Amino acid sequence: MTQLQELRRALSRAGLDAAWISDPANVRAVSGFSSGKDGKVLVTQGAATLYTDARYTVQAAEESPLDTFIARPPATLEHAAPGLTGLRVGFEADHLTVAALDRKSTRLNSSH
Repeated sequence: MTQLQELRRALSRAGLDAAWISDPANVRAVSGFSSGKDGKVLVTQGAATLYTDARYTVQAAEESPLDTFIARPPATLEHAAPGLTGLRVGFEADHLTVAALDRKSTRLNSSH
């Protein structure tokens, strides 16, 4: 079983529909993307998308089999928000500051 499959099973057990992965070690584990320092992964039961910026376009394509969206925040959240409407999304509490969570929540709520 892959890390991505294990994460999806964990989401189901936790009652979550999606997860926003931001810890670099966890991004690497679920996506294979290891070169960049700016990578996030949005995982749902049906899809997984790697988000990174243009500095890592080539590395993302070479290292990860996931769909990739190349942009910097807040464009990453604007891209993700429509697919998250009504979903329960988990975040890595140890790797996401309260301020960053507030910015994400505001951006996601304003995109509906």
